[in-house]
Amino acid sequence: MSGHSKFNNIKHKKARQDFARAREFLKLSEKLRYLISQKKIDLAEALSLTRKHGFIKKKVLNIWEKCLEEPKKKGEENLHRLYQAPFEVMIYAEGERRSLLEWEIKNQLKKIESSILSNYFRKFNEWKIREKQFNLEEYLLSSLQGGWIYKIEEIKYKNKEIIIIFLEKQFGEILKNLFVDYEIIKKIIWRPSFFIVEKEAREYVKKLIKSIEDKKIEIYSNVDLNN
Repeated sequence: MSGHSKFNNIKHKKARQDFARAREFLKLSEKLRYLISQKKIDLAEALSLTRKHGFIKKKVLNIWEKCLEEPKKKGEENLHRLYQAPFEVMIYAEGERRSLLEWEIKNQLKKIESSILSNYFRKFNEWKIREKQFNLEEYLLSSLQGGWIYKIEEIKYKNKEIIIIFLEKQFGEILKNLFVDYEIIKKIIWRPSFFIVEKEAREYVKKLIKSIEDKKIEIYSNVDLNN
């Protein structure tokens, strides 16, 4: 019986030691992540600091690499913003986080709550289908039965590609069956609920579009640029 008690004492003592060591490692890991993220320590100093506490070198290197990758990932993630601009212009923009924020600051745009996005813009599906051996537009118009043809918001035909813009997801299933052997490029686009046609608004939006320096940002506005 005494042997059993001795074993239990050793086991509980080891458990307490392991728990204390795990807490120490956790605190040191948090401290290390903070120092690296704030650029207050280099790799040699990090290894020196953790060596005193018996940290495995591989674990320190993993923490170091993750801390260096996090800002990069954060900068590359997508961002969506709604802006209220001069001349009653509304802008919805989406794209790579860093590029979008730089563009926002450059143009001094006023961000507003995206929860009211549906008051100004509607979400549509845009499908691009490349033509093969016959006119896709004629095929589409002759193949759609009943009132399905009226589900199409717009059809554009350019460079042997037909661009179909529609609202309902169910209509997408119909199209998929019609073009089962075709390559389809699908995209979500935003169209304004109403248009502004004033010259000042058009010039303002054109200036915003021109200020985009890369392809990582896409913007939508309630201004008719075609007139």
